[in-house]
Amino acid sequence: MIPGPGRPRTACRTCKGQKIRCSGERPNCRRCVRLRHECIYEEASLQLRRVPKPRHPPAHAGAGQGSSGDDACLRAADSSASAVARNPLGEELYLGIPRSLVSTLVQVYFDNVYQSTLLLHRRRFLESLAEQTANPHVVLSICAWGANFFRDENGQPTLKSQGLMVEWAKRAGKLVFQEAEELHEENIVTFCNLSLFWHSQGSWRISHLHKGNAAQLLYITGLGSSQKLHVDDSLDSEIRRRRFWACYLLHCYGAERLSLFEPISDAQSLPLPWPDEDYDAELARCPPSSLTSDENDRGILGELIKGLTLWSSVVTSVKSADSTMSVRITDIHALHEEVTDWWRKTPSDIKLSSDNIAHVPNHALAKKLLVNIVYHQSLCAIHSSIVPLFCWGPGDDSWSSARQLSAQLAYEHACTISTLLQAAMATCSRLSAMPCFIAYAAYCSSAIQIPFMWSSSPRIKERAHANIRANIEWIHAMAEYWTLVSSLSVHVRSLYMVHKERSIILEDEPKYIDVKKLTSFRAISTHARSSILEFTGVLRSKHGYVQPGEETVDLGIQDQGQSDHPQSRTFASDRQEGRRASLRQDISSGPETHAPAPQPSQMQQRSQYPNQPSGDQMHSVPLFNESDQNQRPQELLQDPQSQFEQHSSILSPIPQTYAPTEGLPDLDVFNLFFDPEMTSLLPNGELLDSSQYDMDWFSLDFLDMDASTG
Repeated sequence: MIPGPGRPRTACRTCKGQKIRCSGERPNCRRCVRLRHECIYEEASLQLRRVPKPRHPPAHAGAGQGSSGDDACLRAADSSASAVARNPLGEELYLGIPRSLVSTLVQVYFDNVYQSTLLLHRRRFLESLAEQTANPHVVLSICAWGANFFRDENGQPTLKSQGLMVEWAKRAGKLVFQEAEELHEENIVTFCNLSLFWHSQGSWRISHLHKGNAAQLLYITGLGSSQKLHVDDSLDSEIRRRRFWACYLLHCYGAERLSLFEPISDAQSLPLPWPDEDYDAELARCPPSSLTSDENDRGILGELIKGLTLWSSVVTSVKSADSTMSVRITDIHALHEEVTDWWRKTPSDIKLSSDNIAHVPNHALAKKLLVNIVYHQSLCAIHSSIVPLFCWGPGDDSWSSARQLSAQLAYEHACTISTLLQAAMATCSRLSAMPCFIAYAAYCSSAIQIPFMWSSSPRIKERAHANIRANIEWIHAMAEYWTLVSSLSVHVRSLYMVHKERSIILEDEPKYIDVKKLTSFRAISTHARSSILEFTGVLRSKHGYVQPGEETVDLGIQDQGQSDHPQSRTFASDRQEGRRASLRQDISSGPETHAPAPQPSQMQQRSQYPNQPSGDQMHSVPLFNESDQNQRPQELLQDPQSQFEQHSSILSPIPQTYAPTEGLPDLDVFNLFFDPEMTSLLPNGELLDSSQYDMDWFSLDFLDMDASTG
């Protein structure tokens, strides 16, 4: 149905949520069709997937407003009165949510959010939930955060697409702010949950607000500075310590100065969390250990806290670009020693390799993999920070030996990251449980290895292609859970296209090549540098944290021209305008661009939850399609680069000496992000979701052409 002229009476939920004008077509508006979103209008009732029905449901609904039973909780429950109408089974409701769905979301939360055991003791919380004494805003924050990972029997994010997830998060935020002056310790749990939730949704400012509230509450209540927490080994004290460490880790991820925690607590001497086994058993069986002690029997969370403390120091160092090169080199060596010393003392059962990763239980894989990634990523960032080809920063010929050594170390650890991710992909059944930092490490690993995709060495080139493929699979799989990962998928394509346009031919690993090839890169971008080296650095501008939808897309790349190095190749640009016209003319007569929405991904996690059956076995897919050479003319979108060569002869002549080896085709692996017929390179044809940029995957703007069309 086509709406009449003027503003549509009702916008779909997707357009309304992003404050974008909706065209109003039914059943699907034009924007949702173009971006392949599920188009839902408000009057369309929500049909929740069937959940197990209690044998003897109570005669009333709407119970379960928590221990306080105050008017605010009742108002919050009444605000979801519409959920009663959406509950055809007539189940008992808890805060306006079917009880069985609450139980499912709590289980999803504990299974997918590793911080859950830092914020709550599972047995105690489940008991309070059963007794309806759990704090309402804590329950709502858990339901919202768990809904981000929930998938129905068709593999669809039902609770997310229908807007319930955001509704619960907003209700939790309103309730916790109503209790702000009461300074309850449980408010820290909700603040941390909401900080993580809104970060996953791309609301960076709201996320930072909740994180700051949690830290401020620690300071006001003196939770971290209590002398009792330093000596008491009771479960209650352990729970309080863990909540402090949960806030501490949020600041480590953001690479904010840890000196901010000095008024809150002496973090260096505060005991680290108990091992998970002791925490579950509710009994401390190991002597206390701290950040400054040499004991290494405090479990995986203790090692993670040590590693992320060092990561925060690494980011502080790489952000100090104004210091002299001699100071930076000294700082790099000092940090390298600290990181390697920590890793040398880390228990061997935590260290992963491609050989032993298959033996790690799935419930422990996320945290163990994260600790390993933190180690390798710390060394990648600190060493690549002085290599312009890797970090997209300014450089010169000074300290060439130090730069070459750092380039080799960064390259080796980047390759190790890809190897670990490839091995983990083959065994992991729950990618949703993987922290966002792992996808960021895959992005940084790609930024370092992309220049080697045009290496004249078949071995190096093949390794780069295989490793980038593994990184892409991780970025793709995690993008549906984290908005930041979706933006990284756009950034990595931007990096790739610049390197592709004028790549430097690297004959071997960094230690065997001319160091000028590592320092002569002249495409400088402060945004690219921060996205590679700082995790969340690209989210902050001089005006504070960016607004949702205002994230940088092009990374602010400044092309300062290629150096006069003899072994480099570039694409000519003087006739690209004509090539664009030729391509558009052919595409206009090509296949319909609005392809059907992809089927549920084969990379969906194997579920352990009700209404969430197992997906197909995850598998790796080949990047190189031998049938490409026989493609039909109408398959224009399948391989833009090959079409350029068919429709135009404007490619700059490449010296035969530096031509790619025939054994491995020079393939644009990032075509799979936007070419409908190339989506077979990703599991079941899924496309990355970068809707926050309002991008059209079928636009030619991404191609290697001039910005203006003339």
